[in-house]
Amino acid sequence: MNLVDMARRGDANLVVGENARIFGLKGLIGGSSPSAAAYSRGDTPTYSGFLITPSHGIALELRDINRWYPFRMRPASVGWHACLHPQGDAQPAQSDSVSLEVSIFEKYDRLEPVGSWRHCLDRNLTPVRIPWPSLDRPFLSDLDLHIRVPETAGCPVFLAINQMLYRDWIIGLAVGEGIELGPGHRPQIAPGPECRVRYLEMRSRDEWERCYNDDRRYEVDGSEWERYEQGSAHDLPAADGSLDFVFSSHLFEHLVNPLGHLEHWGRKLRPHGKVLAIVPHIQGCFDYRAQPSSFDFLMSEYRRGGFELLREHFETWVSYHGGNLDGLMATRFSPHVSFFNERNICDVLQYAVDHLGYAWFHMIYQDNNVDFYFVLSR
Repeated sequence: MNLVDMARRGDANLVVGENARIFGLKGLIGGSSPSAAAYSRGDTPTYSGFLITPSHGIALELRDINRWYPFRMRPASVGWHACLHPQGDAQPAQSDSVSLEVSIFEKYDRLEPVGSWRHCLDRNLTPVRIPWPSLDRPFLSDLDLHIRVPETAGCPVFLAINQMLYRDWIIGLAVGEGIELGPGHRPQIAPGPECRVRYLEMRSRDEWERCYNDDRRYEVDGSEWERYEQGSAHDLPAADGSLDFVFSSHLFEHLVNPLGHLEHWGRKLRPHGKVLAIVPHIQGCFDYRAQPSSFDFLMSEYRRGGFELLREHFETWVSYHGGNLDGLMATRFSPHVSFFNERNICDVLQYAVDHLGYAWFHMIYQDNNVDFYFVLSR
């Protein structure tokens, strides 16, 4: 679960104490490693997390953990790691002093934890364990998770939430003739000598501003928008077999019938052409409230055909995220239709290889990143 993203968004389910601040570090030992150095900038992995100073108070409190993915599956760990601050000068008060405590409390009983994990850290990354109540206890549904660094620790602790991925690698595969879908306020594929890209946006600039930028958080370049073509991802303005790539970022999850879209894009690609996609991971973004979409659901969308948003898609979104159903439908809001993790996306991509005319796929994922990347090649 990406606590850094939650903190940046001000998510009400995470309370950040005064002794914890968002922090990034390079060159740590341990943790998980990317499958190639190209997935990080340079040869040194970068970790995003929190620097926590010793205190009597709670550094991080995650509320109602049984309701969120992946905690509802009661995993032993969720991809977090911790170590003593490797760039700090302070030393632990004692070699055997506890430097990190993770505890689970019943929501209405903060006196005694129902589960606790304490560890003496060193300068190397150590996996953080989730201390679930023992099986001989009655099932407890309302649970909060607390993380703290005791005053006796004597040294700040770095809690590594995720090893960061960078987009340079997948963007670099956009070579030849291609289309970027849904560029919004800022395209990611730049034209150049080896890249001839067109931009396809479903909405006009004014409509996009109303739907996604009513709070003016994005600075929109009007001259950039003039280069866009308006159209739909299921009806690309390109001849069959004419494209080298179709690129999208945080769009695939919005699509009704994603398998049908992959089938359509495949017809537009030349031999060895590629679908390049950046997709939010249910564990790393605000979709942690949802359940991963089942392959049965994804196949039912494909068999039904069509690409139009239905009321049931909005009902699913509202059931997870709240909001006024009729109001969202009236504004032509674009909800997440499917919810992906590293498992069900591989089912989708394998189906595309087996049945939709693609040759191979590759997926890049690291625990607790906001998104993951996939390449699907003809």
